[in-house]
Amino acid sequence: MGLRSRWVGPALVALVCFLGDVSARADEPLQISPKEDADLKAQYSQLFAEMLKRPADLDLMFKFASVAARLGNNEAAISTLERMLLFNRNLPRVKLELGVLYFKLGSYGVARSYFEDAISGKDIPDTVKQRAQTYIAEIDKRTSRNHFAGSLTFGLRYQTNANAGPSSSNVLVQGNNAVLNDTFLNQPDWNAFVSGYLTHSYDLQWGDGETWDTTVQGYYARQFSLDELNLGFFETTTGPRFFLSQRQGAEFSLRTFALGNVVTLGDLSDFGTLGAGLELDKTLASGRLMLNGGYTYRHKFFQDTGERPTNDQFTSNQHTFALGGTYFLTSTIQLGLNGYVNDETANADFQSNHEYSVAADIGKQYPAPFGLTRFPWAVDLSARGTWTDYQAPDPSVDPNTARSDDELRLTLSNTAGITQDLSLLLQVQYADHQSNLPNFVFTNTSVLFGGTWSF
Repeated sequence: MGLRSRWVGPALVALVCFLGDVSARADEPLQISPKEDADLKAQYSQLFAEMLKRPADLDLMFKFASVAARLGNNEAAISTLERMLLFNRNLPRVKLELGVLYFKLGSYGVARSYFEDAISGKDIPDTVKQRAQTYIAEIDKRTSRNHFAGSLTFGLRYQTNANAGPSSSNVLVQGNNAVLNDTFLNQPDWNAFVSGYLTHSYDLQWGDGETWDTTVQGYYARQFSLDELNLGFFETTTGPRFFLSQRQGAEFSLRTFALGNVVTLGDLSDFGTLGAGLELDKTLASGRLMLNGGYTYRHKFFQDTGERPTNDQFTSNQHTFALGGTYFLTSTIQLGLNGYVNDETANADFQSNHEYSVAADIGKQYPAPFGLTRFPWAVDLSARGTWTDYQAPDPSVDPNTARSDDELRLTLSNTAGITQDLSLLLQVQYADHQSNLPNFVFTNTSVLFGGTWSF
């Protein structure tokens, strides 16, 4: 009953979204809100006036530098902290903060000297030592030509309709009413999964920050009962990134890439993909708004096998245009909106389709309840609508009606920061898939829980 078209496609879309979500670091800094900005500017003016009256007050100077840094006025913060050292050279916390500010400016040599100076004396607080050593390690990474980052996620997932079986046993076969065997209706199941994401960036040292970026991602889910739905996925992309602007808060980059992937279904090879594309990333509004978009071409090739004698009908050329954005509403709240248009031409006309999708999400970062951990937690709510129109009728279903689907997918996730690199994930998702053909009408509710290690 078209198992692949009803299940594998949505599963891979959900997988890409899932990998994208869990790869985000929960401790990434967020932007300040307009109200916070106004309050900080008022404090800045007040503290500056007080410093004119008490120019040797070190506590006052430190407060002023802290506010200036929050506002992004790193130069004012640096000059104030360096003036403090003229009064007293034995201030490891001041040296630490100077190192942080120079680090933000990209002056890694100066930043390292301040960090090393901050921990070179006696009786240095442990918090100062730990922060300085963390930054020194990060400087070593950033000044290297090779930069690696990634994440590993693992866990369990329960689905009420793991096989995307139709909601009703009343279906169509060659345009005639038929009753489907219960075996092919919705089947609940658990799976255990593991996914990984790795990025490598190589500094080309061409003078304008150009890099050669490579990504590798993989996923494998093993069902507890429905072994024929075991899903494996491996994809890599590689290509150069060019920076059209590196101005802080207004960065603009272009990346071109080649890609390849393989997919297994039921632990057997299902299809492979070769392709290429380009992506644009633009930062606006002093870092509060981040836009991204691009185009990807994929050639998906299937081969007939004894287990899947009609596999070749799914071989296709796929063109995808995507656009999205993230807006930091406050220091703890972010909004997202993204969408894509996809055109797929397959060997079988009834597998060719046009697809459109729009998704919106809102995320909120908050302190761990009851002080359970020192690291922030985050909750995210998203909704995605997808509309798919097939270009010709499938004779095996209804020779007179071309298939048309729409799906609403709601996802609620909560990430709990356990350490700087380890977090726990709980996710609940509901999908309502409608169609003009009863064979493809179904719903599915899933619950996922697991852990993510980022490095």
